[in-house]
Amino acid sequence: MSIYYARALKKERGREHLLKQELGMDKVVHYVVSRFPVIGADPAVINYNQIDRLRFAGQAGA
Repeated sequence: MSIYYARALKKERGREHLLKQELGMDKVVHYVVSRFPVIGADPAVINYNQIDRLRFAGQAGA
């Protein structure tokens, strides 16, 4: 399962230029949100029930 998430992150990072171009953003932070429990060390892969972590990450970057 972790290979699936790693592949999804790689795919999104490959599209980063599109987000920057369309939204005029300088920085894009990628996350994969899973509905299933995730066991792994990658902080970019989070469980759906921990989605509040994204709010705190956005506030820290502002």
